[in-house]
Amino acid sequence: MRERQTFVKLAVVIVACWTCASALLAIRQLRLQAVYEMAEARSRILRDDDRLWRLRAQIATLVTPDRVNTMVERIESGPNSEGTEFLVNHDR
Repeated sequence: MRERQTFVKLAVVIVACWTCASALLAIRQLRLQAVYEMAEARSRILRDDDRLWRLRAQIATLVTPDRVNTMVERIESGPNSEGTEFLVNHDR
């Protein structure tokens, strides 16, 4: 009878240890997944920032004071000017 009680206690301890180990592994897996997702998000952010800076540089090279003055002159000369169709209100 005593041997049976010892066996039951040992089985309960083994099951409890197995349950704790499984829970720790699950928590570790969730933590690793969260770290991976954070790294992916950071990578996307860095990639998007790089693209944004390249676009800003491209815009800065295309928008010069002379070109701005030319666009202003076209706008001021009226809606029949070439390249200003988008400024005309077609609802009138």
